[in-house]
Amino acid sequence: MPVRSWPDDFPPACPPEDATPPNGQVRAYRGVHNNPPSATDFVPLARSNPEKRGDCQAYGLSLFASLEDIERVRGRLRRTETYWEHIAMATLTEGVSKLTNIKRGHITWWVLDPSQVHVSFAVVDSDEDGKGSS
Repeated sequence: MPVRSWPDDFPPACPPEDATPPNGQVRAYRGVHNNPPSATDFVPLARSNPEKRGDCQAYGLSLFASLEDIERVRGRLRRTETYWEHIAMATLTEGVSKLTNIKRGHITWWVLDPSQVHVSFAVVDSDEDGKGSS
């Protein structure tokens, strides 16, 4: 893996050495609140929740490997404050990623500047009324 200058707030050895550059070969899905997606939809958990600081995975962004994987998770979040109204998709071209939960199809994606990645994502599924997929 090429040497990268990761943000200073990342813990040591983060991202992990076995995370790999996606090189445009990874299509991934993320739950978002905005259509089109905005920078506020891509804030790593470690930056929004101080209790998660120090956990390398919390410095990455949670993505899913398939639409089916993220729909399954979204169904469990229905009627909670973390429910996503939209699902966005992108082909990853920057940062490094790792499949962190094979059973759930969860991918953690570490990027140098998460404030700009939203421009690569487009909404592919909406559920603005919270009743089910459209």
